[in-house]
Amino acid sequence: MEHTNEKTAGDAYSGDRARHASVWNAPELPVSYFSFVLHFVWEFVQVPTYTGMAEMPHWEAIKFCMSATFGDVGFALTAFWLASLAAR
Repeated sequence: MEHTNEKTAGDAYSGDRARHASVWNAPELPVSYFSFVLHFVWEFVQVPTYTGMAEMPHWEAIKFCMSATFGDVGFALTAFWLASLAAR
């Protein structure tokens, strides 16, 4: 096999070195994971402050808190993207 120095569309360039563009290297992933963990815990911490949540069936409360958590992660990603654009 012959080694070529051709670059493909899947490669991203940063300065002189090439790096493979991958979804797993996106900065949004750590933001999403960290946001999910913090917001999921926060949703359960505030359960006693809402009327009827303490008496709600367990699985229903988990689904309710999970949907609120996904919304919070969406807000966090939007704030991250806006801050990234502002910093450019």
